[in-house]
Amino acid sequence: MAIDGTDQRALTAFGADGPRATQPRWTQHGTAIIYTRTDQTGHPRHLYAMAADGTHDGPVASEEDVYTHPVLQPGHGVLTPMG
Repeated sequence: MAIDGTDQRALTAFGADGPRATQPRWTQHGTAIIYTRTDQTGHPRHLYAMAADGTHDGPVASEEDVYTHPVLQPGHGVLTPMG
């Protein structure tokens, strides 16, 4: 998105088909977005991260079945999965 709010584009989706992205959080320096990714049933819920431009989208925490509301601890770059 441009500084004036124009040129917006979706980086994730929450549609009827495919994975859904919810609960986005910016990283401390604004270089990435961490979010909860799920399917239409709501399970599993895993944490994913992507670069601010939408590239490099991949899992961050997926060992457990449910992770929600990602939180980064300022100054540490540590991801704290809640849920």
